[in-house]
Amino acid sequence: ATGAPDVYIFHSWTGDQLASQIRVTDREYDILMAQRDPEHCDVVKRNTCFSWGGGFFDVAVVESPAWVKGTCLLYVEGNVATMPPALTVVEETTRVSRYSNEGLSTRPAAASGKVASPKK
Repeated sequence: ATGAPDVYIFHSWTGDQLASQIRVTDREYDILMAQRDPEHCDVVKRNTCFSWGGGFFDVAVVESPAWVKGTCLLYVEGNVATMPPALTVVEETTRVSRYSNEGLSTRPAAASGKVASPKK
């Protein structure tokens, strides 16, 4: 609780590529939230970013939803020949749909084909 105002970013995707991201107002956020898919929920990640060996690294730890809490994802940009020695890559997830934001946000009942409603 830093007292800083919330900042909302709307992401638009084309396939698995980020097409655009724009900052939205509180009102726009409320409108978008009213249109959200009930089979998905918010994904909250805590990110740590750093540069190393000519690359940019973003380590994201999922804080919620509960069913994927603790999942740690590494995003890398740039020509990186080797990983920092402090990091151990367990699995390449670039094309694994369950690790995409959509996959992480899918409610377990929705993933199994059952309809789920968000708790309020």
